[in-house]
Amino acid sequence: MKSAWREFYAARFAVAVATLACAGCGGRTGLFVERVPPSIDAALEAAPPPIFPILAVIQSPASGEGTFSYGLTQFDPETSAFEDVGAIPCLQAIDDNVLSMTVDCGGAVYLQLEATGLWRVTTSKANCGPTPFNADAQHFSTNAALGFVGSGGGSGTLYFVALDLSHNPPSPELGVIDTSTYTARRVAPFGAATSGQPILAGTPDGGLFVWLRGGLDQVDTSTGAVTSLGPLVNVGSADGLAFWGGSLYIFHVLPTFLTSVERFTPGESSVANVAMTNRLIVAAAASPCP
Repeated sequence: MKSAWREFYAARFAVAVATLACAGCGGRTGLFVERVPPSIDAALEAAPPPIFPILAVIQSPASGEGTFSYGLTQFDPETSAFEDVGAIPCLQAIDDNVLSMTVDCGGAVYLQLEATGLWRVTTSKANCGPTPFNADAQHFSTNAALGFVGSGGGSGTLYFVALDLSHNPPSPELGVIDTSTYTARRVAPFGAATSGQPILAGTPDGGLFVWLRGGLDQVDTSTGAVTSLGPLVNVGSADGLAFWGGSLYIFHVLPTFLTSVERFTPGESSVANVAMTNRLIVAAAASPCP
């Protein structure tokens, strides 16, 4: 579970800074790694709108014990470059953990936080705050995985996977959140056990992928059935998942406190390491609307 990583992240921060200062950083892969950990001081109000297709959430330790601050960065799959967008103003020095994120067709970011539920952030006007969605009242667990799925015409549907607490014992369910009313609709039982935190990524043509138990699966959004795409060699965990240009981009934090980005194209057997950064990326997503 991601919550188990929180103490690990904080404990490794000082070690990571020293690691990034070494001359050999990035030498194994030949990828560029920033030498100095970035800090996002400028809030979203002063930031230009994102221009790269993939957005990601950066976590950094805050001054208060056990608290974190969050910012947005953007990733360009064509150049493997990162460019920071700005600090998320309502998520500074908080005692909470981002579990999942997704981006809608208008570019708004939805974040699932471990303790405080579903939040919405817009980069154009820097509006930021919790939504009215109440998982407890609708009998769902609060560790939902989120994924917007495109349906053509510039529209999309927000799918989620969470435990249905109305069942005894609770069981994983695929559902839809109506973002105009923030009510949930059950679609179907989710076709796989959800040990650990699942991560979703939607596609422009109605597809939905999930990272689960060390591998990628494809989800039928009508039946909840899951088809395995197999385990991915050298990718043991994932913190963010985004679909863009026919490929899936997997963001995962290494024990050295770096975040590695891997590219996997469905139908192919290999995984390519395309980027590495010292940003601690805890979630990533791309809008499903081209």
